[in-house]
Amino acid sequence: LFSLMEEGTKKENKEMAETSADQESPAVRFGWDTSRWIEYVSAAKYKSIEEARVIYKEFLSVFPTAVKYWKMYIEQEIDAKHYEEVDALFKECLLKVPHVSLWQCYLNYCRITTKNRENGNKILEQSYEYAIENVKYDTNATPIWLDYIQFLQESPPSSNFEAQNARATKVRETFDKAVEIPLVNSSEIWERYMAWLDTLNRSYKTKVSEKRHPKQLQCRMIFLKRKSLEDNLPSIRLAVPPGEANADIERAAVKYWKKIIRFEKKPAQQVSALELRERVVHTYKQCLLSLLHFPEIWYDYAKYYADEGLPEEALNVYKQAVEYLPDSVLLHLSYADFLEQLNRPNEAEQVYKNLLEVKNETLVWIQYMFFEQRVFGVKKARKTFLQAHKQPTCTYHIYVASAMMEFYQNKDPELARKIFDRAFQQKFGKETEFIVHYLKFLWYKSYLVFMKK
Repeated sequence: LFSLMEEGTKKENKEMAETSADQESPAVRFGWDTSRWIEYVSAAKYKSIEEARVIYKEFLSVFPTAVKYWKMYIEQEIDAKHYEEVDALFKECLLKVPHVSLWQCYLNYCRITTKNRENGNKILEQSYEYAIENVKYDTNATPIWLDYIQFLQESPPSSNFEAQNARATKVRETFDKAVEIPLVNSSEIWERYMAWLDTLNRSYKTKVSEKRHPKQLQCRMIFLKRKSLEDNLPSIRLAVPPGEANADIERAAVKYWKKIIRFEKKPAQQVSALELRERVVHTYKQCLLSLLHFPEIWYDYAKYYADEGLPEEALNVYKQAVEYLPDSVLLHLSYADFLEQLNRPNEAEQVYKNLLEVKNETLVWIQYMFFEQRVFGVKKARKTFLQAHKQPTCTYHIYVASAMMEFYQNKDPELARKIFDRAFQQKFGKETEFIVHYLKFLWYKSYLVFMKK
């Protein structure tokens, strides 16, 4: 009887444990185990759209740059004809996840929804222009360029001569832009351009060829050089924090993305400052699709804008960065420092406070205290120290930092000694490293009496 009761209890406990595990969110169950996440999200395509939606949202909240799964989610909503949902999804992901395949998906959707509309052709043209504006410098954007050109060529003919001439001019200008960008299979765009000019004016074709063909050949060479760098990039299925994937893969990804970014910053062809900046920024965005959780990439990206004399753009990058990485000390401190340089102290102070909510660490308190001293003065810095030393996570470093601040910045060695002494008497009297700091200070000030004590 007791044996049966024991078995029954074990069975109940097991069922309760399984139920509890099932009720846990996927983020808790899977952590950063990408294989389990992929298995989980891959099942969504076999579910009803309502069930699939829950799965996709859970997945994309953890992996917001997972292009493949954004596309799967959107296509499933399109198949279900939930166009309001589709519009909302494109609004959410297109600019944040700038990948050619997503833009192709967007254009396919626009073709479906504008097919029988009275002004559908005009809306579709605007959609193409929107796509081109955002991915024109992507080396894989060739299909979008070709589709756009074909769309322009096949637009309903007009009986108005001026309208016909304007349309031909637009086709020519689009070809001119496309052939001077390093793209994959750019020779196909060039061949189509020459074939189109053949139907219009052969003498003009010769002029265009003489003027633009050398530039087109240069673009092909630039593309091949960039491709040789991209070929070294390891395959990263999902963006995970440093240390959650193979270390060799992470190092290789960071190394070669930095090389690609440097390559874009020093172009082999002559381009305007605006075009150069757009190319570099697009490359940073591409890099962050796989290295989203790497603070050094975000920092370099923000610094690039700052160095270009574009502080608001740099701040926007920092704002995105701390949203994705709310516990990154590097990014928050850099963000706050940049705001301080721009003379925006209240915003900088809020950045420190936000970081302390998720990272209640001594280093953060020290930097916050120094910031208050620099910007708001000694009284506020002392108030911050009083808050900091009460924290359960506080280490002796906050006392050393406060004492040194009083000594060097406020020229008050006696107060500095009192801070050291309080820490020694109340908390850290047996911490060797702290005692060394204290003794060095006393020796420097020739406080021999206190040294003997």
